[in-house]
Amino acid sequence: DEQGKSAKVPSEDPVRASSVTLICGSSTSLKGKIADRSVDLVITDPPFGDNVNYAEMADFFLIWLQRPLSRLFPQEFASAESPKSLEAVTNKARNPGENEEGFKQADVMYDRLLTLCWKEAHRILKPSGIMAFTFHHDKDIAWIGVLESLFKAGFLIEGAFPIRSDETKGDGGFGSKKIEFDVVHVCRKREDTAKEIYWATLRKQILEAVRSSSAVLAQHRLSGLHLADLEVIIRGKVLEQYSKHYGKVKRNLAGDPMSVREILLEANSIALSLLQKNEEDRIPDGIDPETRVLFTLLREGPAITRDAASKRLKGSGVTIDDLIANGWVEHGKKQGQRIIQLISPLDRWNSLARKNQIKSDLDQVHFAINCCVGGRTFRDHPADWEKWISENYKSLLPTVGPILKFIESNHFGSEHRQAIGIAYRTLERGLQKARENDAEFKAAFKEMNIQTGTRG
Repeated sequence: DEQGKSAKVPSEDPVRASSVTLICGSSTSLKGKIADRSVDLVITDPPFGDNVNYAEMADFFLIWLQRPLSRLFPQEFASAESPKSLEAVTNKARNPGENEEGFKQADVMYDRLLTLCWKEAHRILKPSGIMAFTFHHDKDIAWIGVLESLFKAGFLIEGAFPIRSDETKGDGGFGSKKIEFDVVHVCRKREDTAKEIYWATLRKQILEAVRSSSAVLAQHRLSGLHLADLEVIIRGKVLEQYSKHYGKVKRNLAGDPMSVREILLEANSIALSLLQKNEEDRIPDGIDPETRVLFTLLREGPAITRDAASKRLKGSGVTIDDLIANGWVEHGKKQGQRIIQLISPLDRWNSLARKNQIKSDLDQVHFAINCCVGGRTFRDHPADWEKWISENYKSLLPTVGPILKFIESNHFGSEHRQAIGIAYRTLERGLQKARENDAEFKAAFKEMNIQTGTRG
């Protein structure tokens, strides 16, 4: 209800033995047991990644129960150990190491088995059928596995409904003890081909959908609900919109796709901007989530203690190592304390110049600043920001202008104010030329609301 309270409603529908079929086996393969397109509703509660190793836990009880149960069900309880090869969990002991592409074998196996389960659910569902599942976790990696496999199996999320979870989960170590809400995801089979859409356009639609629920969110917050739970609710709304365009969400005119991980980071960013408006007002809207995390992390100055950084990044979906890998920050020491400090845009030139593609909005901004400082060489020629725009405007991200404006007046870029001013004016000219010469870009420019910022 509007107060966020749940109530149990008895169905009073009798369960008749003649209408029940109990199958003991793996849901990765139900062929020969359940016919195609024969089921109206699938309800499931997928495993939470590596939180619980169910088979090993079951063995503790099975070794005692196997003897009497094997007399009643000799085929099902022939062994004193539960079957584990098709258990859809992230088990590093059972699947150690990494594959040739650098992915952890445990995560690969979890994704493969979960996808097989979703595909079977897709096969047996009627065209108008519904699948509902509940899932809660405060780590992005767990959500990525579930969602990637769900979308690959051909489902879209039609609705995400928050319900209060079992209170007994709140105090123990099961699942995510910070999450008081579960989100029931209601899914349907994808019948139509997903339509292409720019992320900037989809983000607007998502914000409208989330804001339409603002009254309910405000009531939940007044009732003392933890911020993590509100983030879960908002995340559900984001995924509901994204699933309709899975695999077809473009970051820019070049068609670079948005991954599930990037969407989850964006969901965190959207939640942060909606729930902590006072702290986030100055940061441009719609920027890359990792860029937003960096600006939030170092909002008070160009350095922060490592301990404080770890705490501030908790729950953001981004780690210190991620920011270091991006080339944005580095380890340092100050007064005997380990710190994380911002790397100057000018100190990043060598790494930026070696990149085949400059993809993130902050990298594009730092590239622009370096070009406009002068004296830089890029691929054996003088670095030229205007030339780069003319050759790469389809890959230019719509937030470059607003970021240039934002960092001009703070520690993220104020030391290079003159170069930023040149970069900004050059960006205006470059975008104007692109609009005049490319009708497709002109239409995309309007749809994506590409900005150069407003100088004053």
